[in-house]
Amino acid sequence: MIVVSPHTSASFQKLFSINMLHEFYGDKKPRQIQIIPTEECRQTMRNYKLVFKPQEAGCLVLTRSDELGKILFKSNSGLKLSFAVQSTDPFFINYTNLPLTSTQNLYYFNNVEANVNEENQKLLHKEEFVYDKDEIAARQPYFNHHFKEAITTKKLWIEDVEGNEIWTQDIEAGELKNYPIDLRYEPLGKYTLKGEGGYAFDFYTTLINPELYLGFIDICLTDHAAADYQPLQNEEVVAQDYVIHFNSRATRWKYFFLSKDKNRQHEKYKVTSLKKEISFLEAEEVNLVNGLAAKMIVSKEVIPLKEHPIDKFQLQMKKNGKGITVTINLPTPSIHSIKPQSTNDKQKIFSEVYVSI
Repeated sequence: MIVVSPHTSASFQKLFSINMLHEFYGDKKPRQIQIIPTEECRQTMRNYKLVFKPQEAGCLVLTRSDELGKILFKSNSGLKLSFAVQSTDPFFINYTNLPLTSTQNLYYFNNVEANVNEENQKLLHKEEFVYDKDEIAARQPYFNHHFKEAITTKKLWIEDVEGNEIWTQDIEAGELKNYPIDLRYEPLGKYTLKGEGGYAFDFYTTLINPELYLGFIDICLTDHAAADYQPLQNEEVVAQDYVIHFNSRATRWKYFFLSKDKNRQHEKYKVTSLKKEISFLEAEEVNLVNGLAAKMIVSKEVIPLKEHPIDKFQLQMKKNGKGITVTINLPTPSIHSIKPQSTNDKQKIFSEVYVSI
């Protein structure tokens, strides 16, 4: 792809693209999400005459296609571009299959490790979908690191994203509970604090407020990226298309049926799916927190939340199990509320629907 700039006579070609996909949406294009270059990345792109173009649920980075473009990249094997991922959807976590119990809830994506899915897409995360293995802690460049459990080590060291040791400290005390880390003179980005005995803690140094972002992306342009993931190979552009893929959250659906007609309290309730792929437990009589009586029916299996549900559900009512069956089409759960419940160290997540009949 060659693009001619309207402001200069220079022509540009694609260096790489990043596209985000989400299984919740019918077209797999997530809404209210964007990729934003960090300030350091903006400066690097200015220095190397790169062009950043926001795309729907992604971005495109262009480079000059003339000799100047090649000259700019010479002798720059460690070149890296960093981006932040931001979602402005307050309900993103509700319909996205990400851990709810995490205390970090920031995610790290990079092209250092190769991971190609069945559709031959080059993923920037460790598995088929983004999940807990991609989590990372965000830290200021100078911070006091607290160990979850005290460790014993004679040495601490820090490695950057390429595995280079950039900080080391000999430890005199036998047991460590916390230790100050100073990376104010190192580039912002992903690091790993290590100690003897296999201790490792991944973190990402940043000056921005991590609470406003979903995660960070590092794109290494040359040697440090996986072989087939490099946008620059032997000073030649090999355009890359990267993907970040989110899965939709699956919950157990819990229907509550309320009726002011006392005669219906004796009817037999049953929820069915039109495709017969989802089954539900038998109705159970419960009292809600407001004192109202209701019949509750819960799905036996988890059901993926979707923008446009792929199945339809019905309530069948039959008086005393006999006579005419009355059928009502049921609404599907809203993404605005999910209810985690923990029992025996296992967490189940429910979507509740209240239906007046």
